[in-house]
Amino acid sequence: MSTHAALKQAQESFRNRKASESLEVLDQLLREHESTDDAAGYFLKGLIFEFGGDGVTIDLVKAIENYRIASNLIQNSDPIPFLYLARALMKQGPKSYLSALNYIKQASAVRHAPEVDLAFGSYYEVAEISLDVAKKYYIKAALNGRFAGFFGLSSVLRKNGKSSQAIIVDAARILLGPFLFILLGKKARASFNGY
Repeated sequence: MSTHAALKQAQESFRNRKASESLEVLDQLLREHESTDDAAGYFLKGLIFEFGGDGVTIDLVKAIENYRIASNLIQNSDPIPFLYLARALMKQGPKSYLSALNYIKQASAVRHAPEVDLAFGSYYEVAEISLDVAKKYYIKAALNGRFAGFFGLSSVLRKNGKSSQAIIVDAARILLGPFLFILLGKKARASFNGY
């Protein structure tokens, strides 16, 4: 089986919630000689350890390690591994928040995509609890068509006691939803807290 076919099989197993099967295929793939699919393989291993699954316990340390390897293999040229590193670090709790912020900043330096705004929004909502700053980032993400930006903005407004404004944001998301899917496709569903 080619390395590309093995990677596809591992991805399919992960999508079907067969994490241990996916991890088995990836371990075999990554033991073989170097391949152009190695970065994607390590990235997927990071996801498996971050979210766990059938036969695999969540291990954030291993997730972080695999995201770092993936990022290094692509020479830190894409913001997504940095964002996933930040997310896994934030899951470790307050002692890792500063490191998470540094990775979000690195992602922004590589390419400031709407997903970076979602990461900053989540960081300032959860880690530093600066709801006005979080709100600013969620608005930017929402204006770029990300549903998670609408959800984050609504959450921050509710935390600030502005339930009526949150309802307006929710209504706007529902009304704009079909248009965002037509215009942006899968990009509209991108988020920081999921995969």
